[in-house]
Amino acid sequence: MNRKPSKFKRVTIPGVSIWPQPKPSPRSRYRISYMLSGKRKTEYASTDLTTTLRRAWEISERLENIRTGQVTAAQDAMNVSRRLPLETHFKDYEKYLSDLNRTRPHVSQLVRYARLMLLGNLDDPIATGRGHSKRNSEVRLPGIANLVEDITFEGIASQAAKVFDIRSVATANRYVEAVQCFLNWGVKCNRWQKNPVKAFHRFKGNPKHPRRIVEVDDLYKLLAITETGPVRRGLTGEQRVTLYETCLATSIRVGAARQLQVQHFRLEAIDPRIELPISLAKGKREQTISLPESLAVKLRCVVTGKQQSDRVFCVPSNAAKMLQADLRAAGIPYRTEQGFFDFHAVRHQSGTMLAMAGVTPKVLQQHMGHTSIKMTLDTYGHVYDQSRREPAVVMGNILAQRSAQRKAGSEGRSGSPTFAEEKKNPPENAGDREWSQRDASRIFRRRNPRNRRENAGDAACVGSRRAQRS
Repeated sequence: MNRKPSKFKRVTIPGVSIWPQPKPSPRSRYRISYMLSGKRKTEYASTDLTTTLRRAWEISERLENIRTGQVTAAQDAMNVSRRLPLETHFKDYEKYLSDLNRTRPHVSQLVRYARLMLLGNLDDPIATGRGHSKRNSEVRLPGIANLVEDITFEGIASQAAKVFDIRSVATANRYVEAVQCFLNWGVKCNRWQKNPVKAFHRFKGNPKHPRRIVEVDDLYKLLAITETGPVRRGLTGEQRVTLYETCLATSIRVGAARQLQVQHFRLEAIDPRIELPISLAKGKREQTISLPESLAVKLRCVVTGKQQSDRVFCVPSNAAKMLQADLRAAGIPYRTEQGFFDFHAVRHQSGTMLAMAGVTPKVLQQHMGHTSIKMTLDTYGHVYDQSRREPAVVMGNILAQRSAQRKAGSEGRSGSPTFAEEKKNPPENAGDREWSQRDASRIFRRRNPRNRRENAGDAACVGSRRAQRS
């Protein structure tokens, strides 16, 4: 027969009080109350009175250390946070990101990457299979830390190397950046003192899935053959061409094209455009993309009869297979030595064609939805490097026009010869006197308008002085 715990009203030890809960739960029967930094703190202890007393004495020692000045309240809070399990910190970190109005997919991905790198999850592997890949290999990361004190630079480097072996450079860097963001948040919130992987450098190297662009003639051929092609993945040839042209003209991703609704389109006769919300835009901010008139006419026919919340394109989940079939029908290789031509390569094709057409980097940045001009120049800077000589050519033409005008003006001007001509050919009235440097300087001063004004001013000053003396 289980004995009931002894009934008491309160147990007091220096700075700490233990109270029995009026309605005890299966996990907690007592609560601990104390004052810290002028605020009342309450903790719910376990159902065992001995464990509760031990916890109360630990809190009492902490309060004594703060009172005697051995540690500050901030240092004490940091010491307590460091002993908490990482899972508790991850819950607070997820709540912090949600309060910043970050999108749900962004928060979920950031927390998932950091949790997988630190805690590991053998049931949630990092799959390498993409829509275009047939590889089924996968990596499973073991946990390397349960507390913040267990996180080391070497452990993160080992985890990142395992991800880098099967994923691209950009993906491996995202996993490392997720851990760095989590640890920087802890330092900012005074949960721990420093970020042990702050000095971790990003992976560098060629991407494992490079994209390429195709010739304009091949692009025209792909659209022409696709328009007359059979139904693929539930889409007719005309529907697929409209989808390809929309992705090419707007430079949006296939994931964003899949979620486009009728309410996102403004297909008026003047300034047709797409207004992407924050959830679909690249830079996590609203974006407006203008549409060509010919494409706007096709889209008006597509959205006719649909509700505002209906999706414009029925993009299948395996859209990459659909594009591969159309490329195969057009005789365009999907993969070459230069790289792949997939749906994301269509976006790269759009940006490259706009850069080659002379669109300025700032306008191209707004069209592509990049958050900074640096990303635009890093991606499409090679196109602008080809036109590096254009400013020199333009300035050369301007200077040539100025030289031509100057030459024409000197030939048409009627007047006395220049100083060089007078020095080479002395005037006839020079007589027998020697053509000296003094005579040449006198002629130069007479030709120079500035000197004439100065001489006139000097003469006026001399005349005024003579008048004063008289």
